[in-house]
Amino acid sequence: MFIVLAVAGEHNPREDYLPLRAYAQPVFKGNRFIPIERHEERTLLDQLVSFQYHMRRKGVQVAVKRPLFDIVTQAGMVRPDAIVAFLDFRTGLEADFAIQLLRERTPQYLEMKAEQRRRFEEYHRTISIPAHQLADIDLLDRLERMIDDA
Repeated sequence: MFIVLAVAGEHNPREDYLPLRAYAQPVFKGNRFIPIERHEERTLLDQLVSFQYHMRRKGVQVAVKRPLFDIVTQAGMVRPDAIVAFLDFRTGLEADFAIQLLRERTPQYLEMKAEQRRRFEEYHRTISIPAHQLADIDLLDRLERMIDDA
C-alpha cells in the first residue's frame, strides 16, 4: 500500500495541466498513513493494532506511535521502532514503553542494537522483539506484561 502525492500544474501555457512531480511512500494501510520500510514493520504494526483491540476489551486504552525522527535524550539520539502509550482505566496508570525490532542476528548488528537499547532505556522502558518472533502467539502476552509491570 502506498500513499502518492502528485503535483499538477501548467507545464506549457498552451497545454492543459500535466503532472510535474510525484512521490510515493509505502504506508501501513489505506486508512492508517504510517510510513513503513520493510515487511517486518508492517507485521509489527498489525500485531500492535491487534494488541490495541485486545487491551481495549480489558479497560486499557493503547496508542501506538511510530517516530519519524530521532528523539534527543541525555544519552544521545534514539528512535525506537514504535512507542506504545497506554492509559489503564482500571488503575489510572498512564505510561509508555518503546519497542525495538531486531531484524538481523549478526553479532555486529546485535551489539549495535544493544547500545541503542541502553540509550532507549534512559528514556523509556523497552522491549526488544526479534523479527522472526513477530508471528509468535505469546507476543501479545509479552506486550501485556509490559503494561502489567509498569
